[in-house]
Amino acid sequence: MPQVSELADFPALRQVQQAIWGTKEIRGAAVMVGAGFSKFAQLASQDGRSPPLWGDFATEMRKRLDGDNLPNDPLGLAEQYGVALGRHALDALIRELVSDHQWTPGDLHSRLLGLPWADVLTTNWDTLLERTQLQEPDRSYEVVRVMSDIARTRAPRIVKLHGSLPAHEPFIFTAEDFRTYPRRFAPFVNLAQQVLLENELCLIGFSGDDPNFLQWSGWVRDQLGASARKIRLVGVLNLSPSRRLVLEHHNISAIDLAPLVEGLEPNEQHRRAMTIFIDSLWEAKPQPLHVWSRSRARAAERAKVETAAESEAFLLSLCQTWRSERISYPGWLVAPFHERKMMWQDTISTEMWRALPQATAETRAKLAYELIWRCETSFAPIGVNLKALVEDVLQHHRGLSVLERVEIQLALLRAARRRRDWAEFDKLAHQLAQFDRSHIEPSLAYERALRCRDELDFEGLEKAVSAVDGDDPVWMIRRSALQCALGNDDLAAEILLRAWNEIKQRRAQDRESIWLLSREAWAAWLMSRARFKLSKMIQKGDEFERWPVKYKAADCDPWDETTHFDHEMSAESDRRVKASERFEPRFDAGTYRDQSHSVRFGSDASSFDELRALADYVGLSGSIDHVDVLGTRFVRSLELVQRASGDVVWSAAIHLPGTDGLIDKYFSRNAVARLPLELVSTLATRLQQAIDYGRKRFTNLRWVGQTVRHTELLSRLVVRLPAEDAQRIFNWAVVLSEDSQWVHWWLFEPLENLLCRSLEGVPPAKHKELTLAAIRLKLPKEVSGSQGIERYWPELAFRFRSEDYAARDESHAWSHRIAALIDAIRTERNLSRSRAIWRLVAMHDADALKDAEKANFGEALWSRRDGPDGFPTTLSFTGTSFCGCLSRRWASRIERLR
Repeated sequence: MPQVSELADFPALRQVQQAIWGTKEIRGAAVMVGAGFSKFAQLASQDGRSPPLWGDFATEMRKRLDGDNLPNDPLGLAEQYGVALGRHALDALIRELVSDHQWTPGDLHSRLLGLPWADVLTTNWDTLLERTQLQEPDRSYEVVRVMSDIARTRAPRIVKLHGSLPAHEPFIFTAEDFRTYPRRFAPFVNLAQQVLLENELCLIGFSGDDPNFLQWSGWVRDQLGASARKIRLVGVLNLSPSRRLVLEHHNISAIDLAPLVEGLEPNEQHRRAMTIFIDSLWEAKPQPLHVWSRSRARAAERAKVETAAESEAFLLSLCQTWRSERISYPGWLVAPFHERKMMWQDTISTEMWRALPQATAETRAKLAYELIWRCETSFAPIGVNLKALVEDVLQHHRGLSVLERVEIQLALLRAARRRRDWAEFDKLAHQLAQFDRSHIEPSLAYERALRCRDELDFEGLEKAVSAVDGDDPVWMIRRSALQCALGNDDLAAEILLRAWNEIKQRRAQDRESIWLLSREAWAAWLMSRARFKLSKMIQKGDEFERWPVKYKAADCDPWDETTHFDHEMSAESDRRVKASERFEPRFDAGTYRDQSHSVRFGSDASSFDELRALADYVGLSGSIDHVDVLGTRFVRSLELVQRASGDVVWSAAIHLPGTDGLIDKYFSRNAVARLPLELVSTLATRLQQAIDYGRKRFTNLRWVGQTVRHTELLSRLVVRLPAEDAQRIFNWAVVLSEDSQWVHWWLFEPLENLLCRSLEGVPPAKHKELTLAAIRLKLPKEVSGSQGIERYWPELAFRFRSEDYAARDESHAWSHRIAALIDAIRTERNLSRSRAIWRLVAMHDADALKDAEKANFGEALWSRRDGPDGFPTTLSFTGTSFCGCLSRRWASRIERLR
């Protein structure tokens, strides 16, 4: 028995398939259902009356007329029956033979109406189609029973052209009914003509000599003429060549399914043929554009690979499978997390690495390219083995095109940046710069900009960001993230809006592109984060505010990705908590499982690495306009990292909030003590550069917060630096304290920490060189614009020993500062006055205090007793004025210094 594709009429069937699913230029298909399709209904009982055909009506009418010379034409016979017995008798005959209440829609009815027909027309009087659509949840048809229904319904519709039981009359049956139909029921004829103009029309349940078929095809042909589309008559037609020519002459294209059902019983033939037809339509349904057809290659890995020939065959098969998957990739900006996970599981192959040494150079090159693509798509790190493989492949240049070599080198460049291997980075960047290809330039510029960001080189980032520009709208999203790193949230939001408008404009030209839709989804998600910045630039009710379901339907919803990371990190956190419980009770009383020996395989930094790769690839910052983007998730992913490698420490320095408790994990005293000295020195230098950059931009509150974090981190690292570097940073911190912009109270505590900790790194013998700087530190009254929080301003007076002050010279600088402190005691109140007193007390300067007493501040008797380390252990004060100047806070600080 032939297959559907072997039918002579298959081209016509394929035209219907393409039209119903909208895969070609002709989009849309409608169906007209005749009486023969009602034969597929389910009967209430085996002896029940089955749906009648025209022949059944003709037989019954002949019995009841009981005359000779009755017409053979069913329409003429019905006309004579109505004249002889009355119209009511004809309607009664229809109600008698069409036992609609005894029939139930069959499976073919459900499968037919499940298809996306533009409209369903029917000449049947039964209600099988109407009742079917009530059972079909995925397709909803409105029903047109009378002409007045046309105006209030919309496609897709079930249009009852000839009336409908139980009471929607007249029932079109007689020759006179058909003759006057175009005039009496012109809206129905016009509707059918409009459907045919807009869609491919299939006729099912009709025979070639069916009166309904002949009349309707004639009306359409008369009205539309040459502009009419071909009507597709589908069924077991058994057409002779002459009959087929007649149909073709009447613009009817037959799809004769008779060759597919030869040898079956006549009744079974029609059911089987219609099943084949409907199945063929369903099988032609194209896969959604977002569905990625991947053939899982894991079964092939179990193949026995021993000889070189077997290895070569195995690897070539693997390459072909992976290449097919890459070519069929739907174009998501970010592959869905479930696809990434499955793809990487399919990629891990011990057998592959065993077979590689025996493979040819060309096969190794092909495999290396596919592996790199899969690593990049799944956000997986490039391991040592793969790195060695691709470096060997690049060296020999065999089996790879120029474009493939470029893509591999870009992947290696990204990996080198994440490892902070700047020698490798510079070498690859130099090699890539030799290629004269425009698409390389934005990628190379972006990696250089990310390097500046990762190195806290914000001046370099400011210069590099303008070169991050390309034809892909995602470059604007990435440039926006870089502007966020520079604290330029306004500019970042504007760039996002431009990206959004560009993507929307392109989507208007290509609405089916997943490539564009996924970019739109990420742009919309980021714009929802920056909605306050964009409130004056966008209209209410924009799509990113409503958050449409189309992104989830296409597997490119950013909320799904962020939720995935949340679940992964929660699961990992739960595993850590469970692992911390050494003994787990088992079912049997008194039995336990010792979990201290449990081993869990896998990287503990996977969520962190994947999140970082996602952020860099899309262009996601920690926050925008003080609204969290990925900042909280960065912090949480870092909480789960147990081994603090150099790149993790750097990421912590970049992403951790300044006040977050997690800072004590990576920058506690013990953690800093374990860091390599080279890493500490480099990071300290970069932090100084970042602070210098940030303090020029304190009008932007984000830079105040950034500088708080950078200053606190530097204060923790300085204790590991050599003495000369610690002294240099102390003097530099004093310069910061003199900066007129350093007035926000957030900055006071980290500045004091930096001063005190850098002083801690200076040998005691050199402290005397720094005492003047401590005494010259601004008094609270001299810190303008500090918003009334001057009590947090640093104080260093009691950080020095008595002998440090005793070694001072009698220079003008000292005498001038002491005079200023005495003047402050005379003229100032509260905090500035008490600070001045503390400094004189710390200096143990009796003459200066005596001058202060003469200023009529009351009697000031004080005594100081120093401990063996030179710091005061006892300070006693009497006298109402001086005692009133002493704050509890500073008393507690002195106590803490002990």
